Amino acid sequence: MLTWTPALSVGVPQMDEQHQILIGLTNRLEDAMRDAKGNEVLGEVLAALALYVQTHFGAEERLMAAAGYPELAAHQAVHEAMTRQVLAIQRSHQLGRALTIQTLHFLGDWVEKHIKGTDMRYAALLGSRS
Repeated sequence: MLTWTPALSVGVPQMDEQHQILIGLTNRLEDAMRDAKGNEVLGEVLAALALYVQTHFGAEERLMAAAGYPELAAHQAVHEAMTRQVLAIQRSHQLGRALTIQTLHFLGDWVEKHIKGTDMRYAALLGSRS
């Protein structure tokens, strides 16, 4: 179970709120798996995640562009790779593959590696503007 903590804050309220949505989706899937209903919830989580990547990544990239963030292109490349991965997982699920564990690991890595790593690199610049 993931918990939002100040250590996850990038200092931009809009991004922090959106990151909390991601944690909520992750926890929703984990709760469903604990109740042996992971496959029932996975489709809904993946649909929400597909929408989330469009909304969140777009908003984040616009903020970075407006602030003149020097690592924008590299960050966009990471977002594109993550979006492809979300859509691939969603397609596999639509083809009948049960990917609850893989999806949960992907979401956990997203929080641990992307938010705590990649996103934190923009925190000082963007956080000072909010």
